[in-house]
Amino acid sequence: MGQRHQLFVIARIGRHYRSLAAVHHQWLYGMTAIRICLRLLRGFGDPANHRALTRELAVAARYYESHPPPKSGPSGADWNDPTQPFPFIMTCLVVGASCDPDSGYCDHVSQEAFGMAFDEGDNNNGITIIDITDPAAPRYCFVDFQGMESERRVPLDTPLSAWTYVLAYYDRADVMVQSSMDVMRAIDPFPLVDIATLQSAWPGGEWKAALESEPDTSGLLGKITRSLGAAFTTTASHLSSAHSAPGSIQAADSITSVNAAGSGSLLSASITTLLEDAMSTPDVDMALLDGPLQLSSFLPTMRNFLVTHCDRVAQSPSAVPLLQLAFAEQDHVDLSPFVGLSVDKIKAVLQHPSVSEAVQVVSFPVDLSASPADLADALPHRHLTELYHIGDVAGWDAAANSSFFAHLMADTDHSVSRPVVGSMFRLGLREQSWLPHSDLSAPAPGYALQLMYQSPEEYGDGQVVDTFFLGDALLSPTRLVAGLYNVFRMHTQSIGMGQGKIMQFALALASAPPRLWPRDGIQVSPLPAEMLQDQRRVYREGNTKAMRDILQETWTPLVMRLQSRSARKYCVAVVRAKKTIRATKLEADSLTLDDIEVLGLEDFLERMTLGSSTGLKELNKSFIEFAEDTTRYESGAVLPTVTVDAMSAGEALSMMKKALAQSDEAPKGD
Repeated sequence: MGQRHQLFVIARIGRHYRSLAAVHHQWLYGMTAIRICLRLLRGFGDPANHRALTRELAVAARYYESHPPPKSGPSGADWNDPTQPFPFIMTCLVVGASCDPDSGYCDHVSQEAFGMAFDEGDNNNGITIIDITDPAAPRYCFVDFQGMESERRVPLDTPLSAWTYVLAYYDRADVMVQSSMDVMRAIDPFPLVDIATLQSAWPGGEWKAALESEPDTSGLLGKITRSLGAAFTTTASHLSSAHSAPGSIQAADSITSVNAAGSGSLLSASITTLLEDAMSTPDVDMALLDGPLQLSSFLPTMRNFLVTHCDRVAQSPSAVPLLQLAFAEQDHVDLSPFVGLSVDKIKAVLQHPSVSEAVQVVSFPVDLSASPADLADALPHRHLTELYHIGDVAGWDAAANSSFFAHLMADTDHSVSRPVVGSMFRLGLREQSWLPHSDLSAPAPGYALQLMYQSPEEYGDGQVVDTFFLGDALLSPTRLVAGLYNVFRMHTQSIGMGQGKIMQFALALASAPPRLWPRDGIQVSPLPAEMLQDQRRVYREGNTKAMRDILQETWTPLVMRLQSRSARKYCVAVVRAKKTIRATKLEADSLTLDDIEVLGLEDFLERMTLGSSTGLKELNKSFIEFAEDTTRYESGAVLPTVTVDAMSAGEALSMMKKALAQSDEAPKGD
């Protein structure tokens, strides 16, 4: 039963394309599949995710060093093994394939076994393939490998464009197509995955060139393809080979961003010889490089040299001074390529004045062997906007590691706005919270630990106030607000109840934009594991985990949805606890307005983001227009008016009292 569809993420790793993640979708076909594909392309292509993606592609390169090329027979994937070696990529795929706030869509996917072949899923509506070899320029295609349940046939084992896929289900004049022309125009410029790429990733497929039989090549890509004709087929394999491999991606803020166009020149050769000598010389006199430093090409060539010889840098007696020079006055210190670099050398680089005064982003090597405490001590004594640690570390406790990095956000000596840590994403996928139930401290000022949500009585929830844990979601104040508006958008298509209600919040918040406006961004954060645990608990037991105590000076967002046939209203507040509020019925009886401060979203953002609520009015207006847009529905549809208002202090107090009164009834935490 269902319209079953699988989605794959692939990339060129070394000489071969590899499948890095795959999910199963029980209800995906037609125009919805196009919308989800577009969201994935935008999510993987969003600059907010590029550093983590390039780091994880580097991890993939190391992972596959000892693996044979892809094989043509059965994959041998183990469906009893939940391991996902590339958790950030899988999280991007899960949140992108599960929800689309642009259309209000939400339907959770399930993870497939790592390494599953393209044709090993339970399928009747084709597959989606996303190529992230270059995250800044992702590619896509659809494939029908056995005959889809569509109105029209399409060529089998062939890369299909969005137009070819969607016209298998609808006439071009169909309202579903005509009302979604903005989606088709948006996906049109993205390049198609070619036949050579599919052959490299899955050599067992009976792949056929798209141009031989593809029935419809509408749009920009189709016009270009038709004009190129047979020449495209001839050069497809060459284009695939030329598509960037991990390590050669030109990221503007990374040490790997090097213009090596003149690498064959005599000057470049001279610089390389000089650096070779410096690498092997103990106590190298860095003054010898003062002259070459006057050349504009020296530092780019130096950075390229160090990355090319990254396996030797850690053992070089001159590693520290060379890295200090390479990263002087750089905002991103990307140490991820330098395998085996000791924590002492990392500290010497990061805390050198020429580096520490400018750095805003740090990427640690993928094979760290130091303790989290030693790593914290190595950080520069300044605020960092981002900190990356992608990869496994033998002997580290994943939960303790994740919790440690999260608490760096509030460290006065080494504060970090956004820690991107592989173990956080891995545990999120496994629905294992890395914060113990007893941990009540906020990761950083303004970061919420719990969210209270009250549904309208007519949907069977009565006066129940659900409490969702947000501590392992790592949501900044801005992303919290942007994520809530994504939830509101999903409510226009489906008013989530029970476990569906929790899923809407979890997916919308984990993919919330990094800004309020424009709202086209997708910044992927760890899946809120405890919220997902609650989703399963509701299915089995009908209730959620008990709310936590609310510590003094922490913030709790409250959302109340009021519903009638003619109107839908969201009342929203963010509450600061003036004292510690214990999660007991007794506290419900004694709580007063003197114990809390109630702010609307605008006032909350103004306070927690240093006076900036820029974009909130535009975000709200965009949501209202979307919610009341009748063109998304059949002719004659009557939609309720929609408003988002600030919750009054009295309403907030009443809602918190209800939640506290329920707290002894819910199952206790771990």
